[in-house]
Amino acid sequence: MKASRRFPSYTIRNPHSYCFRMIVPKDLRKFVGKTELRYTLDTGSIGLAKSKARLLAGKFQQLFRFLRESQKLAELTNDQIQAMVNQYIQNSLKMLEERWLTGDDDDFFPPRDDSRGYIETLDIVKDDMVDELNACDYQRAEEMVNDLFGENGISGVQKDSYSYKKLCRELLKAEVKLVEIEKKQILGDYSDDPSTLLGKPPAKTDSPLIKKYSITLEKLIQEYKNRQIQSKKWSSNTDRNHQPKINTMLQVLGNRPVSEITVDDVRKLAQLLESLPPGFARMKEFKDISDLSPDDLDGKHDKTLDVTTRREYLNFARSVFTYAEENEYIKKNPVISGIIPPKKKNARGHKLAFDDPEDLAKIFNTDVFLGWSKDTPSRFWLPLLALYTGCRLEEIASLYCEDVFEHGDLHCIDINDNHDRKVKNQNAIRTVPLHPILAVELKFPEYVERVGLKVTLEFFLNSGW
Repeated sequence: MKASRRFPSYTIRNPHSYCFRMIVPKDLRKFVGKTELRYTLDTGSIGLAKSKARLLAGKFQQLFRFLRESQKLAELTNDQIQAMVNQYIQNSLKMLEERWLTGDDDDFFPPRDDSRGYIETLDIVKDDMVDELNACDYQRAEEMVNDLFGENGISGVQKDSYSYKKLCRELLKAEVKLVEIEKKQILGDYSDDPSTLLGKPPAKTDSPLIKKYSITLEKLIQEYKNRQIQSKKWSSNTDRNHQPKINTMLQVLGNRPVSEITVDDVRKLAQLLESLPPGFARMKEFKDISDLSPDDLDGKHDKTLDVTTRREYLNFARSVFTYAEENEYIKKNPVISGIIPPKKKNARGHKLAFDDPEDLAKIFNTDVFLGWSKDTPSRFWLPLLALYTGCRLEEIASLYCEDVFEHGDLHCIDINDNHDRKVKNQNAIRTVPLHPILAVELKFPEYVERVGLKVTLEFFLNSGW
């Protein structure tokens, strides 16, 4: 007897109306806190109840996918799925032909005296597989998937994941088509080209299926962050400042395998940034921009993101994908240079040096300068050190007494990253000689020595010595 096709309705009846009921996948129950979801549909009509229930089911399936993505479970790429389906079809076609050559009379060989009966059996098998597709029953396909995973060394893909189920469905579809070919061949019809069953092959690669699985965007960004922090290129402030860029990347590009992200996806990100208002990351209305398009924002804002800000967002994305390329998660960086806008030309952005001695004389006028810096040593020394060393303000302000020392006949300062200080880069670590005006005339080294002695005495006094 032919099995009836089963469609999940997600509805049950209570004494007053219909209710929605959905089983929570086992791997997500610890997050949801329930084994099933049940809500009243407020209707006694079965037709309306089914419509409402299917809408709810779609929303919860989206939620389940989001929860799985947040767990960073391994996912197969579309290329991997297609490659394995092609592999299965080729193996099946080869086996169909070879059984005629071997002549093995086993259970899988068509009975020579009852071809019609065998074709009827194939029709029943085909109908069963169609029913399984419609009912999302993948028990038969799981055996095929497990064999393919074993052949290709793939692990870590969960049965409840989106890509696992997609592979099961594609294999069942392939089986339905293979049954039709087998039926024709039994009747002597070899007119069909079996190769038409094969989907478009994935891009050529040295590995059997590109990779065991492709890392997701969120996991890639986390790896990149960890490397930057461990190498001390990022501080906690840097991490915090980059968070809006990370959120924007994940929302617009999607938390999916990075090997699926294309240049067009990044171009969409760049176009959206052109339409967003300044400070959008702090606005409630832009908390989630995953479904926004430039057309949605056209003409709604008088001001949009400055080109410098857009460059920062896209350069950050390029750095993340460069890391992915270096670690062979992707073959090519999708953030091409043509997508990043050029730097804006702004005359105010150029810093002009004091090339006129009269300008400096106005700043260091004896009466003005000494009056301004009276009783405040930092006001006195910082401008003078900047003037005669050319060091950055942060470098001078973070000097310790130990960083002022004598080397031969020269007094010097040492710019370093000791005591958890930050420097712009490794090239910024250097020794800078002090100008004679600082060292001899103004006696800066002697001042530092007195300060160091004072700090030492205060330490001993406060320690009870």
